[in-house]
Amino acid sequence: MSSREQASTFRKHRTADDKAGNLAWSTRVSSRALRVMSESSADDIESLFELDELERIIWRLLRLPRRYSELQQAGLFEDDNLRSVLRGFVAADVVEVVDPAQAKALLPAEIKRLKLEVQGKSWRPAVGAMHAKVYRPDIGLDGASNTGAGGATSGPDAARDSPHGSQTPQFEVLLSPEEKKLKAQLLNAAASMASMTDYAFLGVQPGADDQTVRSAYMHLVRDYHPDRLSGSNLVNDRECKDAVDALFKRLGDANKGIGTADARARYDREQSMLQTSSTTSGDTKRPRRPVEARTAYAMAETFFKRKEFKQAEVHYRQAVMFDPDEPMLEVALAWCIYLNPDHPEQRRLEDARKRFEELVKKTKNGDAYYKYGRILRELGDEKAALTAFERAVERSPGHVDAQRELRLALGRKEKAAEVKQYDASLMGKLNKIFKKD
Repeated sequence: MSSREQASTFRKHRTADDKAGNLAWSTRVSSRALRVMSESSADDIESLFELDELERIIWRLLRLPRRYSELQQAGLFEDDNLRSVLRGFVAADVVEVVDPAQAKALLPAEIKRLKLEVQGKSWRPAVGAMHAKVYRPDIGLDGASNTGAGGATSGPDAARDSPHGSQTPQFEVLLSPEEKKLKAQLLNAAASMASMTDYAFLGVQPGADDQTVRSAYMHLVRDYHPDRLSGSNLVNDRECKDAVDALFKRLGDANKGIGTADARARYDREQSMLQTSSTTSGDTKRPRRPVEARTAYAMAETFFKRKEFKQAEVHYRQAVMFDPDEPMLEVALAWCIYLNPDHPEQRRLEDARKRFEELVKKTKNGDAYYKYGRILRELGDEKAALTAFERAVERSPGHVDAQRELRLALGRKEKAAEVKQYDASLMGKLNKIFKKD
């Protein structure tokens, strides 16, 4: 088909009043994806086909494979107009129908960028207005800033407990009322998502079909995609970015969990088994909810790495509640409580000692033994700490921190023995001298 014939075919389908034909065609491709054929010259088609602004946006979007359903939900055209445009492209042999597995996600920021491009305007990702940031270094009495490497905790323990090693200057981001409202919504959603089933998180009822789940998923993609923060001062708000990242990951997990009929059947069986196991034989134990536990744990780790131990403790507690049989979660919670300065220091030490004493008996977990040794060492019980580090290495031979602590503990023991031997030898010599006198 020549270029003129292709243009003629496109205009024919684009201008024809064939709603029934367009609807029948869209039904056949509704579960498929479309993309520009490799031999089609994108720029030539726009001029040859005399595409208007919205048609050019659709055409440029199709340079990558796109699901028909996502193009429809983008809302660029009314449904029948979209059908006629896409049907015209396919009939003109410039767009092909492909496997939906090849499709790339359609992002709101991408549509925004293309709208500006076809209008001849420049576009670049927003990085936040500099005038909206105020740098306030923490200045001590001696005039030196206590931020940076000098303010960081030194030593081997600091390298483990702090992911950053040194602190960086902090900026206060000034938010508009709308941005503050959005931030509150995102943080609330992130805080409550761990307690939700996949159905509740997506906002659909059990028994929903594939299309309903897919529509709910796509709606939330627009709400929770990290690109939503672009163009606002929230793009520089680390707490908000962490919440969005966690929400977007939870969204993907939920869609994977109930996105198809087979997945929903499997998910429903698992939920039913959990509920049954918790109510039979008079068992009052909470059912395990590992998916929600992993989500809460991921949020807790985010706060823990930033040394926001109070928030981390809340999410670790949620994770343990959802999956009380996972020892890693209990170990993480106990360690976070120990590091949380909101608790009095002596009470922290005693509480952590009791928790880890029970954990090592119950789980025999190598990391639990390592952290138990750290606490015993802090309490001054070097002998018990050495035993704990030995158990940690036995249970987890690859635990680098436990190996290091064991070497240090053995070194301290040998040094103490040498000092004791030296003292005994010295006392013997002194006794001999005094006897001669």
